[in-house]
Amino acid sequence: MFKVGSKLFLGTTGFAAVNLVAYLIFVERLAIGGVALSMLFAALIGVSAAVLMINDGDDETQPRDTALTRASMWPLIAAVGLVLLVLGLVVSQLYFIFGGIVLVAALAEWMVQAWSETASDDPAHNEFAR
Repeated sequence: MFKVGSKLFLGTTGFAAVNLVAYLIFVERLAIGGVALSMLFAALIGVSAAVLMINDGDDETQPRDTALTRASMWPLIAAVGLVLLVLGLVVSQLYFIFGGIVLVAALAEWMVQAWSETASDDPAHNEFAR
């Protein structure tokens, strides 16, 4: 039985293989894109083999009754920062700098929030850590 991680990496490897074949058929064979897709395919084969060998980790060590973490606004803010970063490549250096600052700040806050929600099993301590 394949677990979630195995399905993900095997599906991604298959998708990379289809893209590589389509690229080699419709675009010239010695293009840099073919080399890049070949390297991506080879790397995904290695990762898929590793995930299959470790069987997605040991389920018995994972606690089953953990509480769900609450929703976070930081992924949305990070996406806005990324849009500003890409927009800054085209429009203005000011957008690029502001987007980079927003992206780094949002990723840092998201990391701190994720850590603080799982700092301990005590919800009061986690609230204090935030």
